[in-house]
Amino acid sequence: MSKKITSDKEEIRKIGSRIKALRESLRLTLEKISQDSGTSRSYISAFERGIKLPTTKYLLYLHETHRVNIHYTLTGIGEMFITQEDEKTPMFDFGKHEEEIRDILFHITRVPHAFHTLMAYFEEYKTINRNLIADYLKKIDKGK
Repeated sequence: MSKKITSDKEEIRKIGSRIKALRESLRLTLEKISQDSGTSRSYISAFERGIKLPTTKYLLYLHETHRVNIHYTLTGIGEMFITQEDEKTPMFDFGKHEEEIRDILFHITRVPHAFHTLMAYFEEYKTINRNLIADYLKKIDKGK
């Protein structure tokens, strides 16, 4: 892994800041989002303060109810909310890899080191396989 990784605590704080910004942009109080999501107010507050990583349940609630872009929430990359075009692709339909992908999601939302390690390997993979990925994405676009 050649990419420098920020500290886990720093990354969790950034995720927390994005979660708080999302809630504020939706103009929801902690109390209201707690009631609507079924997640305790103190737990959401811990997410927002960067004390804990958000649970998969909470991320799914944000995505399904408020069109929040989970990738943005976890990485800061992309738009805060998904667009109509993005909605055409099911968020969690992983086909034959369903179990493996859900396992990855479970761990990266609970273990900061797992998230950073996976992202570092993924960035390295994208760099090394740039042409392969570009060719594959072209094939997908032609199939639409």
